[in-house]
Amino acid sequence: TIEQAEEVVYELTYVDYTAGPEKDIDYPNYSIWTFGYDIDGIEVYIKLSDNFSYGIAKCLSFHISEYSMVYLYKN
Repeated sequence: TIEQAEEVVYELTYVDYTAGPEKDIDYPNYSIWTFGYDIDGIEVYIKLSDNFSYGIAKCLSFHISEYSMVYLYKN
């Protein structure tokens, strides 16, 4: 649900970071950051914009990862 996805986004930390910042082509004043998150053994791909117009990062994508993700800060 949207509420569950929102909870996951609030729980993200630097350990979940996988890529970014990348220039947002549609909104050049903002950047895009990519994270991965494990939900019950399933890796989820999360893409956020640092557009904080509504007080939180804008979620652009939230789905099961199609490829294994590389985490720069996980042990």
